Amino acid sequence: MEYSVTPARVFLAEDHPIFRAALKSHIDKDPGLQVCGEAEDVSEALTGIARTQPHLVVLDLQLRHSSGFELIRLVRAQWPRMRLLVLTMHADFRYAARALKAGAAGFVTKYAGPDVVTRAIRVVLQGGTYVGEEIRQDLLRHGDAAGAVTEILTERELSIFLLIGEGKNPKEIAETLQMGKKTVHNHMSNIKRRLRLPSRQHLYQQAREWVLHPMDL
Repeated sequence: MEYSVTPARVFLAEDHPIFRAALKSHIDKDPGLQVCGEAEDVSEALTGIARTQPHLVVLDLQLRHSSGFELIRLVRAQWPRMRLLVLTMHADFRYAARALKAGAAGFVTKYAGPDVVTRAIRVVLQGGTYVGEEIRQDLLRHGDAAGAVTEILTERELSIFLLIGEGKNPKEIAETLQMGKKTVHNHMSNIKRRLRLPSRQHLYQQAREWVLHPMDL
């Protein structure tokens, strides 16, 4: 697919204004690309996408009060041919596996350089799939190592489970995911129930094991 005459329309779903502005500036410098709209949550994104009909949506997995995974599913349901590229701070192959399974065509971390982001955009616009090299190697090494955990838990529960495994306490998780501490505790109770774990201590242990040894669970 060639966009040399008319720039390809790119829609940004990103809840950090400073990063979104920098990303927009970088994309708009490319004569073959043009940012046609922006949003910071799922509802705003769906409205903007319906209005602008972009060729590509670049989205974060953590949006304001919502999940990028939810946006992927809703966009795929309403516009099956629309291309989706995840650009996120989560440098974990399990997020990539889930995003690709949900319908994204690319996964890049925010630690990648601007040129990598541009290359990923180009590849996805041309109908290909792009995954950052480090993430791609992890996917090849582990395969679908997320196993039953990713099938059982919701996206928000999976995010919390990963953060628990990284050693974060409920307060730190609440700050990271921008939610109330009570909400985190409720999600933790649901995770215990879904995974049939008898106590919070078992939850911490399994989360830690899953992060360290994903192929064993």
